[in-house]
Amino acid sequence: MAASVMLSDLEVAVISRIRALSAFDAQYNGSRRYPPRSKCHPGTRMDILDTISNWVHDKSSQYQIMWLQGDPGSGKSAIAYSLAHLESDKSLLGTFFFSHDDPCCNNERCLFINIALYITRRLHQSRGVITSNIVNDLFIFLRSTREQFQKLVIEPMQVFSDTNPPDRFLLIIDGLDECRGDEIQESIVMLLGDAISSGQLPLRILFTSQPSPHLMAAFSSPAIGKVTRSLDLGSINASDDIRLFVKDEFSRIYKKFDLSKDHYPVSWPGNDVIEELVSRSSGLFLYPSIVLQYIAGRRSDIPPAELPRFIRAWNEGYECEGPFAELDLLYHTILSRHSDTSGTAAVLAAMDAIHYEWHRTSQSLQALLSPSYSYDVSSIIATMRPLANRDTLHILHPSVYEFVRDPLRARRFYVPSGKMHVDLTTGCLSIIMEHGNQSLRQRLEDPLLEVKYAANNWIYHIMHSEPTVESLRQWYHVGLKRRIWELAADWYIPFSVNPAEIAIAWPLSVAWYRAKRFSPHGVALSS
Repeated sequence: MAASVMLSDLEVAVISRIRALSAFDAQYNGSRRYPPRSKCHPGTRMDILDTISNWVHDKSSQYQIMWLQGDPGSGKSAIAYSLAHLESDKSLLGTFFFSHDDPCCNNERCLFINIALYITRRLHQSRGVITSNIVNDLFIFLRSTREQFQKLVIEPMQVFSDTNPPDRFLLIIDGLDECRGDEIQESIVMLLGDAISSGQLPLRILFTSQPSPHLMAAFSSPAIGKVTRSLDLGSINASDDIRLFVKDEFSRIYKKFDLSKDHYPVSWPGNDVIEELVSRSSGLFLYPSIVLQYIAGRRSDIPPAELPRFIRAWNEGYECEGPFAELDLLYHTILSRHSDTSGTAAVLAAMDAIHYEWHRTSQSLQALLSPSYSYDVSSIIATMRPLANRDTLHILHPSVYEFVRDPLRARRFYVPSGKMHVDLTTGCLSIIMEHGNQSLRQRLEDPLLEVKYAANNWIYHIMHSEPTVESLRQWYHVGLKRRIWELAADWYIPFSVNPAEIAIAWPLSVAWYRAKRFSPHGVALSS
């Protein structure tokens, strides 16, 4: 967008509103995301980046969509992030990086709002249409994604294509499989794909995701398949790139710990160790990345001279099968560092089950788990590095969640989701009862993270739990029977009868019904 273009007061107000509703961290340069995104390692993935860049600028190509697919840890997001930087001053319209643990970036609500914001920045001819459509329908941001797509993207882009040469802008949508709901993921592909195949959307779109069956079906549908080029990272030999990455990282560790003063050669740790890691990576950059972070973090425990033996002995005593066998072995090895396996499993399951909007600490998670578990959460988290951040309690890669949720892969580290929600319900109710002199609304603003979380999310955990009679008895003992309607009253008093009241009453009613339904004849829950 040219710097000399003037904005009217109305356009400024509308763009400010769009910006306020957009997902800031879905942009490739969003600064609040943790862990921060990273580019491809220097000198790696050059052929793939060249292939995608050539496609972006080839105006004669019949393909306007490229689907970059690959297994978890294969480097899809790094490629998308690198491409965004390469094209930022050229053809890039914008990016949307889905993220499973970010409430603004793990659903479709902000996708087309973000794209509308990008259009106002890059295509000033289309800004008037967006402004007019929003002014004429002040509830457009509450409409369905299909209606938002039509008014905020299709109509503005058509004005641009009618008055300009058909130069293609690039839109990058990364991690589509991290958007919640298979049907939502498929609908995003269908909406954008149908608009492109029908000539309504003059864009090039790069999607990245895992090769899920429902996405394979969407990208290969008749209308979309003819304009889509698929690029499978699994079919590309990444060994040379991974070897370069491993060598450079060992060199960095060598310099960081100044191993030359201990007379270790510059070639440390030797080609045998490097080739062992390359072989075990199975084409996934994630594997050597975690191993190298693990080694760097345990410098005092792993003497440099012992590293070759350590690497060769890595994963001894574990056997895993399937396409992610080496990655699963790696996760089992790291998670087994703590002597309390059941505690590690519980903390992992809790980190997966707790509501994603919560700012987490070891102390607050300890408080939530204490009624059901006696584990030292802080010591368990400390042993999970580099799978989890010990300060924010965030899992650092989506593949860890996939591992934890699969009983065949996680094995002894698996805890059923329904059971963990039962335990977190118990924790929430216990915390609420401990602060019984406060109203629920006061607890919602409590400075203690666990109190605020319990007040906001006890119903969420009830709704996702699979309670047994024993767990229902426990809930009753911590006050569910006595206080459920009192808790509800905290919400009811300020409201008149309206849809918001119904939305609050419904989960409360279901919780009560669920408690009654799980009480078999002859078994008193309050006994």
